[in-house]
Amino acid sequence: MRLTVLLSVLLLAAMPVKYLQAQNDLKSAIPSAGTKLPAAASINKLPHQLIHPGDLFYPEAQAKKGLQGEVTLEIRLSKSGKATTVKVLTSSKSVELDKNALAFVNTGYWKLPENGLKYFEGVYLLNVIFIRDSVLTINAKTCADFNTDLKYFRSIHGGETTKNFGALELIANISTVQLMKNQGANGALKFVKSVDAINNDTINACAKKPVDLFVKTYAKATKKHGIKF
Repeated sequence: MRLTVLLSVLLLAAMPVKYLQAQNDLKSAIPSAGTKLPAAASINKLPHQLIHPGDLFYPEAQAKKGLQGEVTLEIRLSKSGKATTVKVLTSSKSVELDKNALAFVNTGYWKLPENGLKYFEGVYLLNVIFIRDSVLTINAKTCADFNTDLKYFRSIHGGETTKNFGALELIANISTVQLMKNQGANGALKFVKSVDAINNDTINACAKKPVDLFVKTYAKATKKHGIKF
């Protein structure tokens, strides 16, 4: 398969993992027909809120510095469903993103999702995810952008594995889905076993050639390790 065709198929094969998590959270929060609504104390998790670069609460300038991450807010809702008090429960490790998350709720832009659920007065948790990359943007991402993001990731996460780094996590999920479709579990397993080496090769290649596109660099690394789509 030619590289250009491979890249197009990869990018359309799956949605970002955070997006999928948000959708699953929403589905799991909706009770089935005939299910009795739980008491107020047991309803304490709201669906994830994704915020992308260019949004009022996630300026492009912040995203270009590599800032990304997840903030968990504790929100007290009134009987009318309005947020009366909001505080950061788990920080994104970025003062700017934490402030953005608080402003998102406190300025009235955040609304309860219209999913048929009845929310009660009480305390809830809301995860606000500032997501740098998506299937709509990853194709245009340069290695220079990738290098900036990786530097930020390492500055706040120390020795954490790069498997959890945004751009690499996204492209790995896209690749896994495509391999499952075309080659089944064996093809996907081969990729999973090689993902650390693929990530390292991609990181090294991007460091050497920041003008190259990230997706093409990653595709070359997978080919080097015998992964064919």
